Amino acid sequence: MAWGGVSSTDAVCAVYFVHWAGAAPDHPAHVDLIVGPWGKDGRAGERRLVALRYQPRPGGGELVVIDGAGRPAAALPLGAHALTPATLAAAPDASRIQAMLAALWMSEPAVAELRALDVMTMPNAPS
Repeated sequence: MAWGGVSSTDAVCAVYFVHWAGAAPDHPAHVDLIVGPWGKDGRAGERRLVALRYQPRPGGGELVVIDGAGRPAAALPLGAHALTPATLAAAPDASRIQAMLAALWMSEPAVAELRALDVMTMPNAPS
């Protein structure tokens, strides 16, 4: 499991949790991104949960937005509203959230471990 924050130039604008079943490429990994204001002025009611699932596959897995209501992060007092794929697509800041996810996907060291699971799904992959 890994976690951290996503910052803009002046403040934290999201926190994330990445969790997976170690070196088990047959199990999907999950990314929970809680978007909204943090710090002393942040309120849970202003935050939203964006949940994603990553299924490793030979040549590259697929990261998809899922309904966040069933994720453990939805039960935490960190964010008030779990988004669905449709509500994320319709959100006024959807492109900003997608940019955060892309940056996270390319820069978080734990995600490199997830992408390495793609190789483990290949026939005759080294163990």
